[in-house]
Amino acid sequence: MRQYFLTTPRLFLTRLRTRLAEPHSKPDMQLHLPLDAQVLPELDALEGADAPPVRAAVRALMNEPGARVLIVGGRGAGKSHTLTAVCREAAQRSMRVAMVPLAHAEFASAVSLDEMWQYDLLCVDDIQSLAGDTARERALFHCYNECEASGTRLLMSARATPAALGIQLPDLVSRLSACVLLQMRALDDVALQRILMARAAKLGFGLPESVCQYLLRRVSRDTHDLDKLLARVAQLSLAEQRPVSLVAVREWLQAGRLDSDA
Repeated sequence: MRQYFLTTPRLFLTRLRTRLAEPHSKPDMQLHLPLDAQVLPELDALEGADAPPVRAAVRALMNEPGARVLIVGGRGAGKSHTLTAVCREAAQRSMRVAMVPLAHAEFASAVSLDEMWQYDLLCVDDIQSLAGDTARERALFHCYNECEASGTRLLMSARATPAALGIQLPDLVSRLSACVLLQMRALDDVALQRILMARAAKLGFGLPESVCQYLLRRVSRDTHDLDKLLARVAQLSLAEQRPVSLVAVREWLQAGRLDSDA
């Protein structure tokens, strides 16, 4: 049996094919990633003051059929990466997993949530994107109820608490408010620097501490934007056969070459 896991944590749309040849066997996981999106997070690599309680809570979710958790935080706090990491770890435990990134155009239809209760774990990212859309709100409401009835674990993310999302369906607000609520706050400089250096290593280059500090003072601190910037740095370093240094990064930034569309 094959299960397909679709996710777009801002940088990419990736497909995880999980083949379960035997019950309880470890799934054969194949990741198909663009060359500039080789970073798939792991739960143990989450950074920030909120990482330990979030890590503990989502691992408890994986061990409890029917559990429901909502992660709340601003853009760039690490919500999408957390959901992706949970899906990865759950698949490694031979669970059937799926992720629905509601903010992505391919998942803009209410039917994207159909039949999702059949998985062991369902992650729904960016639920604020459906606020005000009656059909999509009702689809999430029904999906929630079906997951509850079937014992499917449900992990969701949003940029605000349920009451502040602007959702028009009162029953959906009530269901979301019943979830275990986890807060993910903005990352500080120390956490962001560790993230930058770890992701640079995944992309195949070293990022000096001085370069991290320089970038954090001059570019967006949003983790999605930083991912794109690191991918661009990797491209330039490879194209020019030039090591990543403060001098090189300063030149690229001042010349506008680190913009994603440069």
